[in-house]
Amino acid sequence: LRLRHGSSQSASAMAWPRSAARRARAASRGSLLLLLALIIGFCAPLGRLSRACLSSRGLGNAAELSSGADAGAAFVVGPGALSGAAEGVAQSLGQGLGSQGLADLAQLQPGGLGESSLLAAAAAVPAVPAELPFAGTVQLLFGAFAAAASGAQILRSGAERDAPETGLGVRTIGIFAVWATLVAYAAANTGGFGDPAQDKVLLDKLLSTPFDGSVSPLFVSIFNFMGLWPAIYAALLLPGARNQSPVPAWPFLALSFFLGAFALSPYLALRQIRGYGEADARSSLDFVTANVLESRLNGVFVFGSGAFLALFAAGNGDPAAAGLASLSAAWVGLEPLLRESITAHVTCIDFCILWAFAGPVLLEDGQRRGLFLEWTTSERLLFALCWAVPVLGPAVWLTLRPPLDE
Repeated sequence: LRLRHGSSQSASAMAWPRSAARRARAASRGSLLLLLALIIGFCAPLGRLSRACLSSRGLGNAAELSSGADAGAAFVVGPGALSGAAEGVAQSLGQGLGSQGLADLAQLQPGGLGESSLLAAAAAVPAVPAELPFAGTVQLLFGAFAAAASGAQILRSGAERDAPETGLGVRTIGIFAVWATLVAYAAANTGGFGDPAQDKVLLDKLLSTPFDGSVSPLFVSIFNFMGLWPAIYAALLLPGARNQSPVPAWPFLALSFFLGAFALSPYLALRQIRGYGEADARSSLDFVTANVLESRLNGVFVFGSGAFLALFAAGNGDPAAAGLASLSAAWVGLEPLLRESITAHVTCIDFCILWAFAGPVLLEDGQRRGLFLEWTTSERLLFALCWAVPVLGPAVWLTLRPPLDE
């Protein structure tokens, strides 16, 4: 009986890790299915909005062609075909202008297109909205897409400790889906939001005289926030980046100062998680990580810089006048840039993605230091605050987080 009792105990002890692993795999499959559903749900409206952008640009190009017709670029309508400047109109029609857009074109150039040609083209081309519902639609969609991917990672984090992911898991698929959508969207819209020379002028002003009021104060703050996000990610990632596999951290972090989420996302997707029980001793870190990034002064500097930029944006260029009315005026000043400048448009998308991706990285850094394991009320509030407030929240974490063991 003693032998039989002992064998049953050993069998149950062996079954426990297997059952935990099965539960972890089930949780992983559930999170993966949820993530795939969210990917499909978010990519569809992004595709429609991208077509709307193309349609709006096509109408603008047609208007330019029509206004140039008085200078000698007249429309020449041949039997069954369009020639001369009307080819540009045909290209605009091919980009997705609907019947309303065709009517607008007819008004822009009276008599330039026959009524029968307009009706035939209207029947052949499906109707698409002429412009986005409001300027921040695409930015919000990308932010929600990235937040959904991060939420799936956080839900998977408990099972990650019992059965670490191998191969293509929830984290890798989610981040790469956001990254691939971002790259495809930026490539499809490059050079199409207006005159590229205007983007060059905008960048020159941002780099030379950003605070003189010639550029939207809200965009000036967002553009400079993009220099603080890589510093935040470096302080969160490098304490667990020693001997990372399959890729090192520093090339991606260095490029993120110039390319943001375009450069950082592949590393976030491919790296190994170094959370609870896998922290390196402070003495084993490199000099910059141990003495600069781990210093509370680093968090104070990031918080101070972010606070000034936040007040500058909320005051519409005057930090002393920060308030809801000034912030509303700052948003009104940003809207034209989002519609007309590919630089401003994609930079704001980049900002939203880096904000959304910060949650799982912050969670990992906290677990590396013994927090966010039991999820007490104070830990939940701290994590929610540090993730919900962009730039300033992670800066508070860098200032308050416990030090690594010596």
